[in-house]
Amino acid sequence: MKTSDVISVAMSRLDGCRAAAVMVADGRLNDGLVDDNRASGADWGDPDFSIGDAAQAAFLGSGCEELSRHHHFTSDNWEQDHLMAFWHGFTSVARECLWAGGIKP
Repeated sequence: MKTSDVISVAMSRLDGCRAAAVMVADGRLNDGLVDDNRASGADWGDPDFSIGDAAQAAFLGSGCEELSRHHHFTSDNWEQDHLMAFWHGFTSVARECLWAGGIKP
């Protein structure tokens, strides 16, 4: 049995949405975040830390709790479609929560 038999891509997208909502609610993500989907390799607290960096951190559990069920169960054997679904859910919800209309002024 594969993880994708138990955790669907849609579930990974929802994990990303939930992760962003939790991180906005507890203040880890704020409107000063760099609006960039790409993960630059910046660490939490760096001035160039972006939405993409936060999505990667949440998926991998780097500097925060691991918020992806898919990654939790597969470790380094994760599947690309699950990562992309998580990333899309995370960045979409983070933008909508942080900036009116999802666009940073």
